Amino acid sequence: MEKSEEQFTFKSFFIPLTTLKAIHWIVIVGLVAFFNMLFNGFVFDDFTYIVNNPGIRSLNLSSLVGANLFTTQSYYRPFQEIYFAIVYGFSGSGAFFYHFSSLILHILNVILLFILFKRFFPKTLSLFLSLIFLVHPVQVESVSFISASGNLLSFLFGISAFLLSLKNDLSRKRLWLILFLLLLSYLTRETGILFLLTIILYKIIFKGKNIFRIALYGLGSVLLYGLIRFGAGNDQSGLSGFVRIYSLPLASRIYSIPEIIYYYLKIAVYPVNLAIDQQWVVTSVNFSGFYYPLLIDSAFFGVIFLSGFLIRKNKKNFSAFIFFALIFLSGLSLVLQIIPLDMTVADRWFYFPLAGLLGMIAVVCTSIKLPGKNIRILFYAIGFLVIMLLTVRTIIRNTDWQNNITLYSHDSKISDNAQLEQNLGYEYYLQKNFEKSLYYTNRSIKLLPNESNINNLATFYLNRGEIEKGQQYYREALTYNVYPKAGHISIMKGIYQGLAWTYIYSGQFEEAEKTIQKAFSAGYITDKMWEYLAISQYNLDDRADALSSSGRAKNILQNAEANYVYNQILNNQPIKLK
Repeated sequence: MEKSEEQFTFKSFFIPLTTLKAIHWIVIVGLVAFFNMLFNGFVFDDFTYIVNNPGIRSLNLSSLVGANLFTTQSYYRPFQEIYFAIVYGFSGSGAFFYHFSSLILHILNVILLFILFKRFFPKTLSLFLSLIFLVHPVQVESVSFISASGNLLSFLFGISAFLLSLKNDLSRKRLWLILFLLLLSYLTRETGILFLLTIILYKIIFKGKNIFRIALYGLGSVLLYGLIRFGAGNDQSGLSGFVRIYSLPLASRIYSIPEIIYYYLKIAVYPVNLAIDQQWVVTSVNFSGFYYPLLIDSAFFGVIFLSGFLIRKNKKNFSAFIFFALIFLSGLSLVLQIIPLDMTVADRWFYFPLAGLLGMIAVVCTSIKLPGKNIRILFYAIGFLVIMLLTVRTIIRNTDWQNNITLYSHDSKISDNAQLEQNLGYEYYLQKNFEKSLYYTNRSIKLLPNESNINNLATFYLNRGEIEKGQQYYREALTYNVYPKAGHISIMKGIYQGLAWTYIYSGQFEEAEKTIQKAFSAGYITDKMWEYLAISQYNLDDRADALSSSGRAKNILQNAEANYVYNQILNNQPIKLK
């Protein structure tokens, strides 16, 4: 008689746990946690870097590596633009495939992290920690926010290089591949340098071979990055938007460090109050903003030290603990505002440190011997519940990222943020919900009056036909200088252009000409202002200069309106304003 086939059970999904089964679970759980994210639209910086970025419309490597939106700020990240150009080539302007690509990258990162963990820990524990890394709500900003996908790419290149370096006998071909992957990591995000540090630390701590060769090739990758960056003419123009902590000196930024560390520890354990574009700062030494977080931070680092002290006799576990602790600390050190960044904190910046934190937790878990089967089952049940809760929280957080209004409406409630309030006002303005637009724009001004939000208020009234009010707020906006130089110049150009138009519309041609000449002398020149200058000069009976200015506007703008103004002046005919 033939043997009956083994009965298939749910238990067989896990036992025995193979690498292939673990990968299947990572993919399944990842799809469950982030499935609703796939149908979200573009949000926040996506409009700057993707929707309105002509640079990604073609895969021209010379322009993608040269001057573009990712290489003309205080950073140099050309591979992000190359990546977006590749995705655009496959998907066009729809958001779905950008989201899908981000999810694939994140899942690949988790698979590689699992492969790394299982070199140190049992497969079951490695899978559990990998799933936490996969579904933790702090990852939503890296996965759901398309513009942050460079974070995922850099990690993918870096961890791939690290895994390749683990072999003791490294061939020249493998070393060149490691160098290439590290270089791609740097060219995607500067924090990719952490993976070179990770490779060297691993070789030192675990007494691996080829330390000198790895260091030499790593140095070569850094030098090559520098040659590409500065050879491409990265102009280091700095930030264009207002960032509160960026504007503070180092001595003042130090006050915020305990609160920054506390923020990341808090969201790792209790990921509830998550928000984009956090601009808070701690401006003085007080209990709630300095001493309390410092106390919590000290207790946390005390636990780390104590854990290392208790497991020091187990050399294997102690070495692993030191290794993962250094990964966590090195990643955390880059986001403490020693070098000022464009937000105070950001969930996506915790992607790398979280891997180190989970590694430390895993070492502590392997050092604890559970007394019996029932206790182990209890721990498995708790672990399953934790993953379920984190997954549900991630699904909920994904819904905040559906569009700009859902994102800004939710996140502006987490903490006072003038920029988010201003953004929300602008979004409602685009939807012609003028009541809400005015409400949120005024909230922004109340929190932090600046040239940008007052300019928005002036534009709001101008488009409502309230010319005098618009003119009033344009003049008020001119008195502010809150934004950094690059952003201030851009905003001032718009303010002067808008103000000149209000004078022309009101028949105040002398004021219009004075305003334009003042803008020109200050360097706030726009192409449109040549047309406005021509109209002003013509109405002030300065036909020769008007013809010269309108001719310039006609050549620069090359549109019907500029041609109309030029022809009217040329033929000595009245100009009818639209």
